[in-house]
Amino acid sequence: MENPSCPWSWPHRVSGLQGVDVVPGEKSQPDQPQREDTPRRPGWRCSLLCSGPLLAVLSPVAAAAADTLTVTTPTGAAIQAALDRAAGDPGIDTVRLDAGVPFVVDSSLRVPTGVTLRGATDNPADTVLRYTGQDTAVLDLTDRSDVTLHGFTVDGSSGRAGIGVLAWGASRPSNNVHVEALDIRHIGNDAPGTDPHQFGVFFGGDVFDSTVTRTAITDINPGSEWSAGIRVAHGSSRNTFTHNTVTTTGRGGILANNDAADLYIAHNTIDDTGRAGNGRDFGLGIELWEGSDRSVVEHNVVDRWLSVDSSDGVAVRHNVVHGRGGPDAFAGLEFVSSEDFVASDNVVNGGSHLGISISGSGATRHGLFLRNVVRDADTWGIQVFGEAGGVEKLYFRENLFADTQPDGNTLYGSEGDAIRLLGNVDDLVFDANTIADNAGAAFADLSAGNPDVTFVDNEVEDNGNDATPQADAPLITTASLGDASVPSDPSPGWSTDGETLTLEFAGIAEATRVLWDLGEGAPLTTNHAGLPVALLRAGLTVSAVAWDADGGSAYAEFTAERLPEPAAWLLLGAAGVCLRPVRD
Repeated sequence: MENPSCPWSWPHRVSGLQGVDVVPGEKSQPDQPQREDTPRRPGWRCSLLCSGPLLAVLSPVAAAAADTLTVTTPTGAAIQAALDRAAGDPGIDTVRLDAGVPFVVDSSLRVPTGVTLRGATDNPADTVLRYTGQDTAVLDLTDRSDVTLHGFTVDGSSGRAGIGVLAWGASRPSNNVHVEALDIRHIGNDAPGTDPHQFGVFFGGDVFDSTVTRTAITDINPGSEWSAGIRVAHGSSRNTFTHNTVTTTGRGGILANNDAADLYIAHNTIDDTGRAGNGRDFGLGIELWEGSDRSVVEHNVVDRWLSVDSSDGVAVRHNVVHGRGGPDAFAGLEFVSSEDFVASDNVVNGGSHLGISISGSGATRHGLFLRNVVRDADTWGIQVFGEAGGVEKLYFRENLFADTQPDGNTLYGSEGDAIRLLGNVDDLVFDANTIADNAGAAFADLSAGNPDVTFVDNEVEDNGNDATPQADAPLITTASLGDASVPSDPSPGWSTDGETLTLEFAGIAEATRVLWDLGEGAPLTTNHAGLPVALLRAGLTVSAVAWDADGGSAYAEFTAERLPEPAAWLLLGAAGVCLRPVRD
């Protein structure tokens, strides 16, 4: 028998709206998992079996399971009625869609702040919303916060929505919007006069601390040159996009622009982009544009063109640009008018005219290219084009540029060169790279307006022209680079609090700018060779490039490991040299 003093002990149904059941406590059932990375809603739960009002124990540690509305009538009107009821009842935080025939939705669904809309199970195929209307978006979260969409399919093939899920802080910021385990498909509107900017998910502006994860997005108006799987724009920052798949779009996979900063884009798979054009102009797998500063793009697999444009402090790591299918894109990796960036351990494997392109009317400087693999470009392995703002202070170490081969579809007249430098270029270093099996020259057009380019310890073989720059060639220098070290006798009794790791770079004057890649997160910069030890994490490799006031540069790499008590850090150099933290 149910105890009225502890109504949450046994799930039960009560009367509600037509086609809607109210299920107290249903969120706590096994098929309703709590988000691990989202705090529970405040509340109380009976923590012991209740035998009467005086024996009830209320614990603030485990929150109460709020009521769930289950929608059984398969119409958009029934869903919206349940959402509206949840908006007016603080005791209801979830609207759940019953399994069965598809829900026919003929107008935008507006999910209230603080409410979760979820499918019948964690499998989106079990709950389908078939959209038949002509509104801008199927799900409209404008000015909403603390909203979760979970576990259902959005099918726009019977309607004309241009956006699957729209979040936008129009009159106030939108925070904590979570799109997870959805299947969004067949979104697009080709009607005359329709805005061609069409997306599976669109964080339109001022959306913060939100996520899109484990979501499949496919067939987003392939005829529109602006359509994409996910777009985040206009100041929408601190957002995360992970473990999604995007296929078949007119333009791109995941696009960020206009001060959408501090993004984390990782473990996504993107294919069949650029369907609206020839691939060169529209096929962008991932793009950061105009102020997407301090963003991290890593462990993604894309079909073409990963671009960083006018965005500073960005890390691009461990991505694969495979280039399978469709016409060649302009580039595999691209950096335009950006500063303080790191590109490490990426693979560009065909499908691009230029394996790597570096250019832009603004300044492009203070960058590290480390252990990237570039193969099978059809025009140049890498282009460094210093336009009005110039390209300067870039460090290339242990990269592979191989198999650049003309295929009858090259971008420019000259073709097959591995490394091509043009225009206003200063203070570049090519250190320990491998340049092999390219049809054209290993190094092309280096003497015309390219001062202060240093080549050291590169392996050059089996290219159409293996000639390497000589020390007496105009404007070219060949030099040995110094290693980094630190004093071996730190002051006794140091601790991690307030301590600084100081590198002493040989072969350059005093470091005036250091770019640090800590192996995770965005790069850091300092105007000296010191880094707080507290920023290091055990087991990650740290890379640092230092520049002095004269443009000289040097590179250091080490791994940080935590030692047993007394707590200390051991910094292991590539040669086994112990690099110990010292006081400022």
